[in-house]
Amino acid sequence: MNVFIHIPKTAGTFLGYLFDHGSGRRIFWDYSADYSTALVPDPDVVASADFISRWFWGIHGHFFYTKYADVFPQARFMTCVRHPVDRVVSQFKHEVYDAVCHESVGGLAEDNPKSRGLLEGCGLIDWLMFDPSVGNAQVNHLSGRRLEDYDFLFVQEMLVPCWAMFREEFSFSRGDPLVGTFPSINSAEDRKFGSEAQRHRYKTLTEIPRKDLEQLFLLIPEEVAIYEAAVRLVTERLERRSA
Repeated sequence: MNVFIHIPKTAGTFLGYLFDHGSGRRIFWDYSADYSTALVPDPDVVASADFISRWFWGIHGHFFYTKYADVFPQARFMTCVRHPVDRVVSQFKHEVYDAVCHESVGGLAEDNPKSRGLLEGCGLIDWLMFDPSVGNAQVNHLSGRRLEDYDFLFVQEMLVPCWAMFREEFSFSRGDPLVGTFPSINSAEDRKFGSEAQRHRYKTLTEIPRKDLEQLFLLIPEEVAIYEAAVRLVTERLERRSA
């Protein structure tokens, strides 16, 4: 049994696609848009843990490590991390896109202070203050297990060599229709807009001054530390394999 913790905006959708096809569609998906199921395992899952661990290649979704640590103690736990500034910016742009697109169909910003703030041009730093946990998402998702004890770490900026190493170590073969390529899935380039005016508004609202990026870096030291540690661990692992 493999448990993949999908931290938002860290290539988890793409990796889930590869795992799903390569495992013969034996992925147990665990997602809730509002993260309402991210901490506590479903009692039915706990009761069926033996069956799930035998039948499914892995569990994949938005949840925290502690959710399944005791349910599947023998599982191999893995995740993918991303440079924290790039990850937070990607999340910011994703939420601006949702706010802009939903505004046209009515109502989202009226009862959602964060979306209302985005549409009013609150900017990256003020947006982060609506939910500071976004800035420490990697730390929060992985807390409870030492980083070096995770069975496999992907780094988004090193995805190609990480994937090659994963395939070899896990004896994993791709079975998806896009074998032979390394496509981007669920990326910013996939975003569609209802009009050019909508596209222009999105671009205007997501312009980020360099000073905001520098300030963001200083606001999330724990995220920076866990990312740098992951890069070091992955680099050392790659070097050992090539020695």
